[in-house]
Amino acid sequence: MASAHLTKNPDVQELHKDTDEVAQAKAIAVKAGIGLVTYPLTFSKTLFQLGFEPYPLSTGKVFIFAGRDAYFLPNAFKYIRNVYNDFGLAALYRGADAGLVGTVAGGFAAYYAEKYLDNYYPDVGGEHLYEDMKDDELSNYESFRVHLRHAIRRSISSTVGIIVTQPFTVLMVREIAQHIGGEYKYPNVLLGFLRVGDEEGLPGLFSGVVPLLVANFIRTWGIAALGYTASRLLIKAEKDATDEDGQEAVRNLRKYAPYLIPFTVNAFSYPFEVCATVFAVVGSQ
Repeated sequence: MASAHLTKNPDVQELHKDTDEVAQAKAIAVKAGIGLVTYPLTFSKTLFQLGFEPYPLSTGKVFIFAGRDAYFLPNAFKYIRNVYNDFGLAALYRGADAGLVGTVAGGFAAYYAEKYLDNYYPDVGGEHLYEDMKDDELSNYESFRVHLRHAIRRSISSTVGIIVTQPFTVLMVREIAQHIGGEYKYPNVLLGFLRVGDEEGLPGLFSGVVPLLVANFIRTWGIAALGYTASRLLIKAEKDATDEDGQEAVRNLRKYAPYLIPFTVNAFSYPFEVCATVFAVVGSQ
């Protein structure tokens, strides 16, 4: 009886709520920290997407050690080294302030959008069924319902996160793009907001948001569709395996599939991300 009373105690429920929010804050902080450490890769990728590759080509084999000779553009690490040698470490962190603020703002926006759905619209995407069951305990239809519900709710929360993040993404891309011409029009987030607002108004801060939303839609639903298909096929393969080694191999594949599937889907969403990067600098003077 005492444990049942504690579960319903508002103070205990509030403690659990705070703990959940603290855990989310820590997760966002870790993501922001990793993003800051790896920001030079974001810097080089953005310049690749903008088509700025001024460094000389190198020669090598098409298949690393075999095949015909070919010319290659510098990879991201060589690009970073060249920028560092020519302009110093500070150049590699242009736009990092906007990227950091965008990561934090977008992470919390997506989190609270998800919490809002849970509290006020729990049936969006379908009823909250089978959530506590393992996938191999579900029928094909029940598993489909779970994946569909997750994809719908994920689409909503991630869309909110992208919309909140986009102004900071635009400023980040424009700060990075200044490296091409050696400009300093957007020195930081605050002055960048004022400059874009003065010259282009609110639409300028959301340049490129449409292709980014399309990329997010492809990524979310592609991962959901491939995840469901792979899960059901692997569960069936595990049941049909005739020996323990075969079952163990399938179980290992099931563990790694969630990490492999996003790489496959990203190949289809990446072109829209490139469009979003290019659109982000359209209209800047």
